[in-house]
Amino acid sequence: VYHHYRQDKLGALSKTALNPEADLQNRRTLGNGFDLVWGWTPGPAWKVQAYAGVFMPSGRFRASNDAGAGKSANAYAVGIDIRYYPGR
Repeated sequence: VYHHYRQDKLGALSKTALNPEADLQNRRTLGNGFDLVWGWTPGPAWKVQAYAGVFMPSGRFRASNDAGAGKSANAYAVGIDIRYYPGR
């Protein structure tokens, strides 16, 4: 699954818990993400799910407007959920 995040109006991210320190607020694009999700139910009592994702912040999240200023690093998430429902 592909995600593209942007703001409708340019402004600070004050209504979220993100509160990035290096937010130049110079564009509405926040970044892009990809998610891969897989699930399997081999029997009535088992359920297996796995996921992996990456978020790539836009150039808005840089230390400064200088050409050599580094941008924020990508964020990654991976996980697996295995469940057994006895008596099902």
